[in-house]
Amino acid sequence: MIHLGRIRWINEWDIKNVLENAKKDLQNLEFAWFKYACIINENDIPYTIKITPDEKSNFLLIAKELSKISKMKLWVCILYNDWKATLEIAKEIDANFVRIDTFVDLVKSDAWVIKPEAEKIIEYKRELWLKDLNIFTDIQPKYKEMLENKTLLESWEQAIGNWSDWIIITGTKSWDSVSLEDLKLLRKCLKSKILLWSWTSKENIKNYWEYIDWAFIWTSLKNWDGIDKEKAKTFIDYCNQLWKESPLPKIV
Repeated sequence: MIHLGRIRWINEWDIKNVLENAKKDLQNLEFAWFKYACIINENDIPYTIKITPDEKSNFLLIAKELSKISKMKLWVCILYNDWKATLEIAKEIDANFVRIDTFVDLVKSDAWVIKPEAEKIIEYKRELWLKDLNIFTDIQPKYKEMLENKTLLESWEQAIGNWSDWIIITGTKSWDSVSLEDLKLLRKCLKSKILLWSWTSKENIKNYWEYIDWAFIWTSLKNWDGIDKEKAKTFIDYCNQLWKESPLPKIV
């Protein structure tokens, strides 16, 4: 994960600082041999459903600069759920993946009710001719209150039925581990890919190993100023050891 510094209401000098910090995170992930990185506007709190034109311009500028130097494949995710800007920026930087936070679930977060717009999202992907772009979608996403009575399996069924490529499962917030029981149930019932996206760490990845296909990690790798390259390298080394012992999932 590359959590951008604040890109809302900032000047040209601040953008340079955000870009330099993002480059540092990118380099530290590459040092540890990570394969993918997701660019996300993590610090634009409070989030809005749609970002402003200035925010989009700043995000795109930074994403383009990172794509020029990145050895990894880059993702795009724009919070809360500006899927239109996400897809447009993904097209500009030729991204392979995007993460859509809310896809088929009716949810509430803070003052916002976010409606599921899966059909519109997929239709816009087609309009942009993004046939090789993979859309990864959360089901019952973190920091959200579900406004409809559905099980995880029902949300999964709706997401896959609406052309989600992979399913993302999270805890209730960033520091919450994913319920192992939920993960076991999904793995037992699902044939689609499962991506773990909440408080992944060296301490818990072994518990999830046989139930997931991919995992994303950031919080447990950071120090006060971003990604710690030694923590990142230690995590990858540990995953490589797990792979030798039990080569089931792909941890990236």
